[in-house]
Formats: sequence, C-alpha cells, structure tokens
Amino acid sequence: MRVLILTLLWVGAETLMAAKSVPTQDETSQVPDTLAPLLPPPLGLLPVTEMHRLVYAPRDRPQAYMTSNQVLVTTTAGTLDAYNSTSGTLTWRLGLPGEKLFRPTQFYNDSSSLLVAAQNGYVRKVDVATGNILKEWKFDFQIVVMPIVAEGNLYLGTDTNEIIAVKFSDGHQIFKVAVSNRPTALSLHKELLIVASDKNSLLALDSTDGKEVWTFHGRGSFLAPAAFNKDGDRLFVGDNKGDFYSINTSNGKIRFRWRTGAAIHSKANVEGRIVYLTTYGNTLFAFNSGNGHELWRVDLPGRPVSSPLRINERLIVLTHDGILIEIDSLLGKESSRLQLPAEVFTEPSLFVPTPELNIQPQLARAAYSQIDTSLLTLQLGANEIEIVSPPMEQSNHTLEKKLHAASDLDMNLDINTFAGSTPDVTLLWFDLARLAICLRTGEVLVFKHDRPLPLEGIDSLSEIPEDSINKSINQKGNDASN
Repeated sequence: MRVLILTLLWVGAETLMAAKSVPTQDETSQVPDTLAPLLPPPLGLLPVTEMHRLVYAPRDRPQAYMTSNQVLVTTTAGTLDAYNSTSGTLTWRLGLPGEKLFRPTQFYNDSSSLLVAAQNGYVRKVDVATGNILKEWKFDFQIVVMPIVAEGNLYLGTDTNEIIAVKFSDGHQIFKVAVSNRPTALSLHKELLIVASDKNSLLALDSTDGKEVWTFHGRGSFLAPAAFNKDGDRLFVGDNKGDFYSINTSNGKIRFRWRTGAAIHSKANVEGRIVYLTTYGNTLFAFNSGNGHELWRVDLPGRPVSSPLRINERLIVLTHDGILIEIDSLLGKESSRLQLPAEVFTEPSLFVPTPELNIQPQLARAAYSQIDTSLLTLQLGANEIEIVSPPMEQSNHTLEKKLHAASDLDMNLDINTFAGSTPDVTLLWFDLARLAICLRTGEVLVFKHDRPLPLEGIDSLSEIPEDSINKSINQKGNDASN
C-alpha cells in the first residue's frame, strides 16, 4: 500500500511539472519584447556642437543652404561653394564673377539639382553633386525677389514692376503682368500666386495665366512672403507697421487682424490651429489661427532675423545680436539659448531628416554607405518651407522602424536590422540634424545636435538607465527655466 501511494504521488508530481512546463495559449501570445529601449529624441535642437567654421571675408556676406550632405554657400563675390557637411571639405566651386546671387534652393521634385538665380537676370540649373551648369537663361531685366519654381514654371519679380512666368524647361514665357508697386516677396499655393509689395498692397494672381484674383491693401509695406494654412483657404502675412493679417484666399477679405505694435519682416510659421510670428519688437507671438486669440508671447533677447523654426517640441529663433533661443512651444517659455561669437545678418538654414522614411546613404554611418535608401527632408528658412522628396528606390535592404513612443514626434530609427554583417549601432534621426548660421564677420558656422549621452563603449542601450537619459536630455531646459 505504501509503495502504491508513493507511486501515485510521484506520477502526480510529474504530471503537475509537465503541465507547468507547457506554455498556455495566453503565454505564447505574450512574447516578451527583446528590443533594447531606444534613446528618446531631444525636446529641441540645443545643445549643439560646432562641426565646421567656414571662413569668408565680411564683404562676401555669405548665405548658407543645407542639403542632406552638403553646405552650400553663396557670396556677393559671385561664388557658389559646396562643402561636405560631415568633413567640412570643399567639394566644388562655381565661379560667377560680379553676380549677386540669391540663396540657392533645391527643386521640389529633383533634389539632384539646384536653382541658382542672380540679380542681373541670370537663372541657372546646377548639378548639386558636381556644380556643373545644366541649364542657363539670361533675362533682360533685374530680378528683385527670390524666384519660385513650381509645376515646371518659373516665377520672377523684376525691377520694372512686373511678374513674369516662364516654362523652366525651355524659357518660353507664359505671362507677363505689370504691377503697380515694386515686388518684395513671392509665395505660391497651388494656383494662387501672392505678390507682396513695398507700397501697402498684396496682389493675388492666377498662377496659370497671370489674371488678377484680388488685391488687398494694408497699412504698411509687405516685406515677407505670405504663409498658407494646410487647406490653403487662408493666408497669414504681416506688414512693416506691425499689423498681422489672416486673409481669405478666395476673395482677399480679412478674417482676423492682429496689432503687434512692431514691424514684421519674417514669414509666419503656421502649424494647424496655431500660428507663430516674430516681430521687430523683439517678440515671439503664438496666435490661435482660427479665432485670432493670442495664446502667449515671449520676449526675445534681440531683434529676430528669422521665422520661428520647429524642432520637435521646441521653436528656435535667431537674433541679429547672435543669440539662438529655444522656446517651449506649448508653454511659451524659454528653455535654453546659445550665444554666438558675433552678430548675424541673415536667417539660418536648418536641415532635419524626418524619422518616417529611410536614410540617404551619405548620412548613414560608414558601415551602411552602400545601402540604397531614400529620404524625406524639411528645409526651413525665413522665406520658405520646402519639402524635398526623392522617389523611393527599390532595394534588397530593408529598414525596420521601431516606434517606442506615443506620438509621431518621438519616432526613432533602428538600423540594427539591416541585412549583412553590421555592428550593433543605433542611428537616431536627430543626430543628423544640421544648422548653418552666417555671421557678420564672414564666418559660416555649422552645428549638429549634441547627443546628451555618448553611446561609445555601450554594448546595449538597455544598459543606460531610462531615468538618467531623461534627466540628461531635460537638464539644460530645466536649468534655463529655473
């Protein structure tokens, strides 16, 4: 009997152990996530590290434009220089003696080419990789505003108070319209071309045939391009008397008017229900774009030279005094600032790769230099926000995107999953952000985001305590706010 009881107990124990060793359906469906937590993106661009200092003479008055892998610099001496944004080495130079060049820009649907315009009437299409001139036109007038290229058309403002549209492919004139005042800025949304002028008027033209849609008269001169909301049914623009307008794009009627009290020389930044604006009263405003209510205002440390530029949860503004200030866009409070070594005379150029798509080979680390991918970038400046989106390339390699946050603003890129033998390195999208600032001394400073914690010598990001990461990222912002 004792043997039978012991046998039954032994069999029962074995059965129980076997039952525990077999995972249930619920257990198999809850596979633990083995991915190491990724370093969260910063709240803004600061702190930054100076990468390069490109030296020109003060009389050259350099203007910079950032691309995915280059710093392009134009000068009043008529040169266009291209530097590698990683190494800082000069890759090519295009000499156009005696020509006063506008800041170059990339084409919307062709990031391999640059639009290079000069005040003496020359317009060129330039290969961004080599500096070779692909196309060239010479017009018999002076160009007084930065041209716009859209849908294959080139829009020009002249010193003879005319707006001219030509086919960019062959230079064939589409229309020529005489305007009553000297144009100061152009802006375009779909088929509506907005012409700002120095004599209190804003003119809306049909971009296909040049016919007038409406004319708006303000209290002062309009010196900055108009900004459109996402739907394009309203535009926002300010004048040098300090009035900031919300205008219906279909008929030119005022929706709202804000009296800011100081001249407005920069384009507004429209983000959904909020519009941000800098004025020469050394103020950054945030307005409700729907009802016109002021949400907050921030005193700036000097006269702004740029529109407010968005980096994650922060807005950055550059002043003529050489101070780069970062603002919490939700609270309307300063979070940090950077003092530059000299005064600034023109708006900065900011390059930010978005985390939604793959990374261009030139931006990736050396181990991934042969990988064929694509890029969506935002090039932000005081006069325009341009989206450059090359067509997607077919590739045998794939990029797996890991989302470790609740919002799109917190997306990171995990490139550990590339095919082939590659080191265990995580590339974070904000490591690739670049900022170029031109000083009155002639120097062009190129900055990159300063990672709050170095990853060298760390085998896995899981070794970094999450609270330490957050503390490091927020330290400067907390110090500034305190």
